[in-house]
Amino acid sequence: MKARILVLRWLTVLAFLLVLEVLPRAGLVRPSTLEPVSVILVRLGEILFSGTIPSPYFARAGTPTLASHLSATLGSILVSYAGAVLIGTPAGVLLWRFPVLARILNPYLVVYYALPIFALYPLFILLFGIGFLPIVLLGFLFAVVVVIVNTALGLRRVDEEIYPKVGRSLGLRPVQMYLSIYLPGAAPFVFSGWKLAFVYSTISVIASEFLISVRGLGHVIDRSYRNFETANMYAAIILVIGGVMLANSVLTWIERRLYTRVE
Repeated sequence: MKARILVLRWLTVLAFLLVLEVLPRAGLVRPSTLEPVSVILVRLGEILFSGTIPSPYFARAGTPTLASHLSATLGSILVSYAGAVLIGTPAGVLLWRFPVLARILNPYLVVYYALPIFALYPLFILLFGIGFLPIVLLGFLFAVVVVIVNTALGLRRVDEEIYPKVGRSLGLRPVQMYLSIYLPGAAPFVFSGWKLAFVYSTISVIASEFLISVRGLGHVIDRSYRNFETANMYAAIILVIGGVMLANSVLTWIERRLYTRVE
């Protein structure tokens, strides 16, 4: 049954790619909108093997190398994501540890969820200028709330179980309670928050690079679109998607290893 499902999944992907190949070649879609998949993949291979983006615009701008854009995007994502995890996780613990504080801040967190954080980018430009810092701040603000909420939620769920009562009856110290009961019990929620935070950081960084950066994969996608370099645009999009999938796979692998050790 699993093999059949796997085959059907791959057939669905291949059928989708075939449609994307046929539509532009049949003239049903303009080349400025969509290039054939084969052309996009060839361009992607050319960019990866040569390490440069074949574009007159990036040649004139002095940033034709793929490494310069990859390093800008990855640096912004990693810094904003690390900040979200390192600050959001202890903040979630505080909200769980002090219920009164949680009740005070809960309405603000609800509003924060609904707030379009990216709309603040003009303010950040005025305060910090165009460059690395406003992009990182937007990525951090976009991702930190999901870490805070998931951490607090996971710890509250553990409180509803019998295990904390068993730990207290056995005379476990607070540190032992955290390491032996709360951390393993809340791990699925906490790690889900971490994985979502990475996705949110990536979305915010790529979107910010569209507007307030002269480097990065988001900038490549935006400028390729504006200059009608459709193959370059889709190649950069594939790079972003592939990077997110790879990072998610690594985080999932780490999550499984941690669960195995806990068990």
